[in-house]
Parts: sequence; structure tokens; C-alpha cells
Amino acid sequence: MEEAIRSGQPSHFEDERGGAFFDNHLHPIVNDRGEVVELAIFSLDITAHKRAEQEIRQLNESLEERVRQRTAQLEAANEALRTSEAKYRFLVERTPVVAWIRDEAGRISYISPNVQQAYGYAPEEIIGADAELWQGHIHQDDRARVQAAFQGIFEGLAYDVEFRILRKDGSWVWFRDRATSCAQKDGVKLALGVFSDITARKQMEATLRSREEHLRLGMESAGMVTWELDATTGDIRYSENLPAFVGGDDIARYCSVQEVLEQLHPEDRTRVAETLKRAMSEGLSFEEEYRARMLDG
Repeated sequence: MEEAIRSGQPSHFEDERGGAFFDNHLHPIVNDRGEVVELAIFSLDITAHKRAEQEIRQLNESLEERVRQRTAQLEAANEALRTSEAKYRFLVERTPVVAWIRDEAGRISYISPNVQQAYGYAPEEIIGADAELWQGHIHQDDRARVQAAFQGIFEGLAYDVEFRILRKDGSWVWFRDRATSCAQKDGVKLALGVFSDITARKQMEATLRSREEHLRLGMESAGMVTWELDATTGDIRYSENLPAFVGGDDIARYCSVQEVLEQLHPEDRTRVAETLKRAMSEGLSFEEEYRARMLDG
């Protein structure tokens, strides 16, 4: 904080408090002589974002491991996916957060200088301008939802929205806009918040959905089913195409180790059971071929 006051430059740091993660931004407000007269402090709870990143990472790691075990043919696609995720994390970690102060009508009385990088407009073009410069540029499919959510700030409701907005250069980008607190100055209610460009994240999410769909279609066309075994309970979970593979929806007989073993050919049953037991106890991968009874007998 002392550094921000002394230098007059915005500063930023993240910290962890009581198991929660916070993204803290200090924005000095200077007068015409360059003197710091106020210090805007924004602390944003990013715990959900941190946890979401971890969940996405764990999901992808699990998906990659299953694919490597089932088919070498899909390895190239997974490598591309891992590379894309690394690029995504790089972009997200360096995405600038823009701080703002707005009144109930949506007029902006302060916005941090890095807004030009994200939105294309310089601060002097935005501060004091008609609210239409901001609200009118929000995509028409998102506008009513965003405006209703913004008004909710002054009624004590949380404000955390994602929407498309038109930059000065005519390109559409995705913003995540959040209000951190409310204040009142000279009888005017003000909302304090931050927004960030999440276009890279939205593009990555679309890529992930597309790749997952391609993987699902590839597995179905190849007649493959993925499964996960809970070593504690012995329960087995399958990919959604199991009913098509076994010939019906009555899949309960395949949902535990014991029940699956009962569906195997007697000549294969003992061998597969021993292989599975060894793999579970020693943490080994395995590959087996066996005959199994389908639903039609």
C-alpha cells in the first residue's frame, strides 16, 4: 500500500486468508498535480476460480489417463489438448483486471488505465460519458440480464456476470464483471468493482467441449467403453455408451466387480479376477481379453 501511494502506480497481489484466496488491487487516484489523493482498494474472492482451475485440471488428467490406456490412436489429440490448457493458464494468469466505480445510472466516475487494453477506449473517453457507451455496447442477447444484475447491486445482491461486449475496434470479447462493494459519496450511491477479459477462457471451454464430443464419438464408433473402478466399494462407473454396447438399459449387472465377473465366460473368469486383484493391490496397469455375456444372453 505504501508503495502504491509513493509511486502513484497501481499494484496487485494475491493472498490466502482462512482457506480462501483473494486477488487484491490497489489503484491510486491522483489530482491534476500528480498527487495521490485517494486510494481505491479492491479485494476479490477468487477461491471459486482457483478451485475451478483445479477441478478442470483433475478432470483433464483423468481423461488423458483413460485415453492413454485405451488407445494410442488418440494420443496426438490429447497432447494438443494439454498444450492448449497450458496456453490457457498462461493467458488467464496474465489477464489484466480493470477496476471501476459506477453510479446507479451506470455512469463511470473512475476506471483504471488498463481499460484501454481490454476495451479499446481510453479512460478519458469513458469517465463521465453517457452510460450508453458501456451498456449500449453489450451484446443484445446479454444486455437485459446484465442491466438487471447491475441494479441488484444496490439492493444488496451479488453481482458476478459474464457477457459479450463490442470493443472500440469492432471485435466482440467476453468480460466477467464483478462488484466488490457499495459506497455512498455526496448522497450518490456508488458500486465498486472489477472486470476482466475472459475471451481466452471462453474459447478454451468451447475447444474442450468440442474435443470431448469428438472423443465420445470416436469411442462410440470404435466400439469402446471407458470405465472407472472405486477400489473401496468395488463399484464401477461407465461412459454413457455402455447401454448401446451391451444391448439395453438394464446395466446393473455390470456395475460392480463381483457382478461383472459373473458375466464372464467361466474359462476367463479366474484369470481376469486375478489380474484385476493384482492391478488394484500393486497399482499396475493391465490389458486383458475375455468373453462376456451381453444382455441378450
